[in-house]
Amino acid sequence: FGFVGWVFSLSPATDSEGRAKASSLAGLEDIDDKLEAMEKMTPEEADEYQMRRGGLKREKPEKQKEEFQFIAIPGADTLYTVLQEGTEGAATVQPGDEVTVHATGLVTQTKTKFWSTKDAGQQPFTYTCGGGVIKGWDMGARGMTKGEIRGLRIPASEGYGGRGFPSWGIPPNADLLFEIEVLEIKRNGQPV
Repeated sequence: FGFVGWVFSLSPATDSEGRAKASSLAGLEDIDDKLEAMEKMTPEEADEYQMRRGGLKREKPEKQKEEFQFIAIPGADTLYTVLQEGTEGAATVQPGDEVTVHATGLVTQTKTKFWSTKDAGQQPFTYTCGGGVIKGWDMGARGMTKGEIRGLRIPASEGYGGRGFPSWGIPPNADLLFEIEVLEIKRNGQPV
């Protein structure tokens, strides 16, 4: 049924009340020949056939969603993608910097949000790069500039591992997704 079913599904044979359309009955006397010819059509030929019959309207192709390009981080299994570029030429996050961010975390397997600084009652989070947060976050934020937003794919081994974080709803061995936005970077107590 495959291809033929797909072609016929493009033009309903009944009206809104379920009655057969006259055009759907026309030409049924040689349906076997038509079905055999349609089985040999490419999808493009089938589209053209439907256009001639009036059963398919040519539309502008939908814009494809951009695929995220995840980048490997030297010395880590965490991957990142840049969701928004930061300030060009600005200082980047380095070990020892005090970094203030907006962060949202989800459990990959369930897509359940467990924390966000953007939630009501929350505020931006400040940590020291080089050990103030889980390894995947720490490594994934290095090199970011003010205003940059990254998506991080953090494996359990660089997150909360086998212990998880039950009070936050993070089960053992859960991979994590984070969105990190750098709001401020301080080096030696001074904004950079």
